[in-house]
Amino acid sequence: MFTEHFSNKQKSVFLHLLNRLVEADGHVSPVERAKLNEYQALYSPIIPEIVADDTLATFFPSRKDKASLLLELLAVGMLNPEYAYNELDGQFLIKLAKDLKVSDQDFGWMKAWVANLLFLLDQTKKIMAD
Repeated sequence: MFTEHFSNKQKSVFLHLLNRLVEADGHVSPVERAKLNEYQALYSPIIPEIVADDTLATFFPSRKDKASLLLELLAVGMLNPEYAYNELDGQFLIKLAKDLKVSDQDFGWMKAWVANLLFLLDQTKKIMAD
């Protein structure tokens, strides 16, 4: 959704970060696995590339790049209500935001926006259910 403007290099780093996120709590749920497979298919043949956390800001230099990355990862992290944004996922994303030099306030707004979006999507499914 937000990563369509990413370069191939950014997509490669995103895939690596996505892998780290879904594995952060030691359990990859079916919902997380499906989302991971979806991105891997979407970006094929790009493969995940490991980069040092302290260099992430160089790969995502603009405010738009940073917000796109964090919004997308937050959405995946909050997908599974059973494990939604647990301590390990949360700590990973908080550290990532700091590595990207995103303020706590901006990260808080992003987290709230994603939570609201997922709530609204869930409500829409209920409204449309037969």
